[in-house]
Amino acid sequence: MRRGFEALLTVAIVAACVTPAAPQQNPEIEKGYIRPKIPPLEMPAVRGERYQDLVPDTLDLADMAELALNGLTGPNDPQAGYELYFMVYLQRNPPTMQHDFSDGNQVKFMGPLALMRVITGTESHRAEERGMLEAYLRSFGDDGLWYPPLKGRPWFRENMWPEVRGKEPDPKTLPPYEGGRMNPRLLEAAMIYWLRDKNPMWKDLADKMVRNGAGGGLNRFVESTNDWGVAPGTPDSAVPKGFLACDAWTPQALAQYYRLTGQELVKQAARKMVNHQKDHIGYFDPSGRFILNAPGMAPTHFHVHSLSVLGFLEFALAVGDRDLIEYCRRSYEWARTQGSPLIGFFPENIQPDFANSEGCCAADMVAWSLKLSASGAGDYWDDADRWLRNCFAEFQLTPEKAERLARAVRAMPVQPVRYNETADRVLERNVGTFAGWPGVNEWVHRIGIQHCCTGNCTRTIYYAWENVLDCRDGCLRVNLLLNRASAWADVYSHLPYQGRVDLRIKSPCKAVLIRLPEWIPSGSAKVACTVGDKARSFRWKGRYVNVGNVVAGERVVLSFPISERTVRQRVGGADYTFTIKGNTVVAVDPPGKVCPLFRRDRYRQTEVPWRQVERFVASEPIRW
Repeated sequence: MRRGFEALLTVAIVAACVTPAAPQQNPEIEKGYIRPKIPPLEMPAVRGERYQDLVPDTLDLADMAELALNGLTGPNDPQAGYELYFMVYLQRNPPTMQHDFSDGNQVKFMGPLALMRVITGTESHRAEERGMLEAYLRSFGDDGLWYPPLKGRPWFRENMWPEVRGKEPDPKTLPPYEGGRMNPRLLEAAMIYWLRDKNPMWKDLADKMVRNGAGGGLNRFVESTNDWGVAPGTPDSAVPKGFLACDAWTPQALAQYYRLTGQELVKQAARKMVNHQKDHIGYFDPSGRFILNAPGMAPTHFHVHSLSVLGFLEFALAVGDRDLIEYCRRSYEWARTQGSPLIGFFPENIQPDFANSEGCCAADMVAWSLKLSASGAGDYWDDADRWLRNCFAEFQLTPEKAERLARAVRAMPVQPVRYNETADRVLERNVGTFAGWPGVNEWVHRIGIQHCCTGNCTRTIYYAWENVLDCRDGCLRVNLLLNRASAWADVYSHLPYQGRVDLRIKSPCKAVLIRLPEWIPSGSAKVACTVGDKARSFRWKGRYVNVGNVVAGERVVLSFPISERTVRQRVGGADYTFTIKGNTVVAVDPPGKVCPLFRRDRYRQTEVPWRQVERFVASEPIRW
């Protein structure tokens, strides 16, 4: 484990709480699977190097990933094929997890679950992961599509949106969700497991999903004579529009598949899907701005729009479409004005003074900023740094936040637990998940958790971890000053206690470039560098300093000023005063009352605390 004794004890208690007993499966649930038997499932450990290290006790994405493994495996039901409890109600006594129509969102967990192991190398929660994977494998038909097992699950109509009633799967015939809507996230998972475990079963499954899925097969899109996959002459009234036409997952997954395989048919189909959603469903104007009076459910919903543009961007990067990348950049520039780019708070709905965000909104904006920056389409590393350190990190449920919530619900009147709910160790099992409806200063502004946020946020953990640094042609580039272990160098971030970052170089580098945070002017004389305890001159290259050649075994130390400032800002219809040190919010006024955010007085100190951790470097990290 990565933490000191007290934290190790906390994580061990959490792990013990979510280890399920052997599930007693409901016989009716067993009848729901389309494949009664599957081949033995191989789950090899992630190969890599493990070693003990002393690191600054500052924001560490590997810690977030380790907690996320608990959050991705804990809120499931072993007695129902490890199906997700989608809703978590935290403003009631006892807190409960509830099955409903949206349990299928668990498909969003599977790819990130594999990726969290690439970051951490941990083998914890393997039993739960195996149960989840085996349930999905039993639900795939010979055509490679997922047929949701609905028998024995009467809750699948609970909380169903009015817009999709009557369109849900027929539990008698078990066809896939309309248009294969959930299949693309499982396609993503199959590709990641294939890259990670090298098991050809996953590649075969991915190939079948692409061949037969994507809303009825790729040929339907490719054979249409226009550029957006709808037959010429189709009445406008018959063209899907609005919320139910949004399907960012499919072009995103196909773009990833195209990047891995280079199949031209996939590229053509994905382009038509992007064109359809970008230009014909009434959700975006020609500049990429969100159309806020679009038809269908949640016309002002931030995440539905932002996720779609992320799908466009994934495709644009895979095929090198510079015009589409620029469209996504303009859309991003507009979207960042709809919330608080200072702390990374973006409203669930784009309406005046909307008081709560959604974990998905924070995840989308961080992912967007990272992908644009890494591709060279813009320089948004400072956006990513601010948002990661603030709302994104604060929206994850930590043991400390879980204990606060536990104290709060004990004072509430007791309510009965319904047939589709459980009150079993709810908070412990959800440590590592992400807030569904957080406020600016409260973790639970309303309700608790909707687990689409957990799936999206954990994927973004990987995007951020992957982009902290990279090494190409012998040049090491550090983009984000966050702790990170890698095959090229280990990063030790002292922020926000001190303006300092250390690098332990592990492979010889002909150049080491480190990006300075936004409060340091380019060319500042207040930046100092040592290499191997000797002062080293450096050259500025935009926001980066180039310290030149560094050999393996040397330590690079870059130091610079850091200070506090106070910013008053109206966010979500209320006025707040933020105390910010560097890019990190260390206090907010007024503070939250039940489970407050930004309780960070420790960061106002100047002495850096250190801790002993086990670091892990995967032998074959996955570019995702």
